[in-house]
Amino acid sequence: MAAPWIYKTAYHNLNRGNMNPIRLLENRTGIRWTGIRFHREVPREMEQPARPMYFCEAVNVSCTMPVTLTPEVLNCPGAQRSFGWSVNGGAALLEKWMPRSGLATDVARTLLPKIPRIEDNRIGAITVGTYQSPDILMAYLQPEYATRFVLQWQNAHRDNLDICVSSIMAVCGN
Repeated sequence: MAAPWIYKTAYHNLNRGNMNPIRLLENRTGIRWTGIRFHREVPREMEQPARPMYFCEAVNVSCTMPVTLTPEVLNCPGAQRSFGWSVNGGAALLEKWMPRSGLATDVARTLLPKIPRIEDNRIGAITVGTYQSPDILMAYLQPEYATRFVLQWQNAHRDNLDICVSSIMAVCGN
């Protein structure tokens, strides 16, 4: 099963030479990365999806074209909560999780507050699939590639990679 891994961009450190920093990272790791950028205002020129979608769907679509999401087109209570666009999404999330997750109600209620969220509610839009100054980079990794990436990280930084993995809101919440 693929797991999302988010790598906070050391964009300026990668921006050497003529190669795009994201392409350089892809060449070094052998993994496809997707750039994500947070906007204070909705960009004038944006690739808005033809229909409302989940954040994880936008990440998938971003393999072929960038997608800009606004609160109006983001059709996911988990992502709405994670990006600070919904303050009271807890009840809706629990209702959505319970039938599919196999989690006990008390476990789900315990895990929900631990899922990171952006408290700065001044985000107007999120572009997924950008190569222009992304705020973060994200990749879906199969276990073999995840292990290989962590090994590369440890060799390069002489430290463990600090990550959080969850089965709940794995893409939009971590």
